Amino acid sequence: MEWSWVQSRIERAIDEFCTRIKSAVPTVRISRYTLPPETKTFAVGADFATGGRDPDDESELSVFLERATHRVPPDPGYAARYRLPPYEPGSDLIWFFLEHKGEDVGSLDPIVLPPDRDSKEYEDGVREYLQAAELRLIERVDPIVDLLGAS
Repeated sequence: MEWSWVQSRIERAIDEFCTRIKSAVPTVRISRYTLPPETKTFAVGADFATGGRDPDDESELSVFLERATHRVPPDPGYAARYRLPPYEPGSDLIWFFLEHKGEDVGSLDPIVLPPDRDSKEYEDGVREYLQAAELRLIERVDPIVDLLGAS
């Protein structure tokens, strides 16, 4: 499975999300990040802060899409926070996370991808999840603007 196209698509979707948020809430500060697909954990995301706060230190809103290969079972608190489904160590998980001040405001439930990374089922699972994440970004702009505008 080639992850560079996933990186490209989710970066475009998050860029558009950031642009729409910034145009509606000009005082918002945004910090973007990418962990490249070659790493064990691939992630693309952004952190947002208002009121002159630094989004790297005091993020009010976080959005990211992540694919991770967990070598060991996660800490139970971590698994509960991110609603991770049961999985075998070495499995790839993908999740889209959208949180405002510690509260979920539009995350998608994480999924465990099929074990064969070269299979059509694996790629289809990634494509379907990516499409759902892109749609969720579009759907959540107005509610997020309301949340950040009220911060």
